[in-house]
Amino acid sequence: MSRGKYPAKDTITKCTEVLDAYHTSDAELLVSRAEAHILNEEYDLALADFQRAHETEDSNRVNDG
Repeated sequence: MSRGKYPAKDTITKCTEVLDAYHTSDAELLVSRAEAHILNEEYDLALADFQRAHETEDSNRVNDG
């Protein structure tokens, strides 16, 4: 998402809006936002999003299994 039409700042804003509006922890949105944080050199925020995405995926696997 952050490599195309939207600058990193806009990607962060859009992903955050969707995550907040739908009270979700969608892993794909979190990874997109994390990648945008990396482009902005916001490594702590990127790491937090990557970890949250990983936890979300682990939780989904448990629920699906």
